Amino acid sequence: MTREELINLRKDFLYHNSKKLKDIYLTHREECINLLCAKMKISNEQAGDIFVDALMVFRQNIVSEKIQNLSTVKAYLNSTCINMVREGWNYERRRRKKEEEIRLLFYEYSHTSMEERISKEEMLRISNEAFGKLSEKCQDILIAFYVYKIPMKEIAEEFGFATGDVAKMTKSRCFKAWRKEVNLLMS
Repeated sequence: MTREELINLRKDFLYHNSKKLKDIYLTHREECINLLCAKMKISNEQAGDIFVDALMVFRQNIVSEKIQNLSTVKAYLNSTCINMVREGWNYERRRRKKEEEIRLLFYEYSHTSMEERISKEEMLRISNEAFGKLSEKCQDILIAFYVYKIPMKEIAEEFGFATGDVAKMTKSRCFKAWRKEVNLLMS
């Protein structure tokens, strides 16, 4: 795609002319979905959702002029979709790791030795004490996310945050504050 074509595409997007966006959608949708299903092993429905998200990212990057050079729209959309899937996997992996850390602190296992049980009971006491030092809002956010597994978008709505990203940052700060309190109590 030439620089002039990018400029014309940007103008179309800015003036809400969606014909070219619709053409891009129809031209690349099926092939991109098939690629995601085959390469990333996700469902057709997930692939379709990701393709639409990637198309919106493409549109936004054209409008904001982040894209200055573009070899092909197809390559851009395919790589954006693949990166979105990988980003989702990484997020899930990090979330599960933190969730497991918290579960280990809040729930006891019945098959532990007496020494392990005392150590876990002490850690549970420290964790609960540190948790009690957090603000009520932080406590509610951490419980909603880690215990009840409520998505960040819903947490944002429930707690009055502007977006899921703002809620995510707040949750991260709360988690760090809790870990800091645990470390202080352990020293």
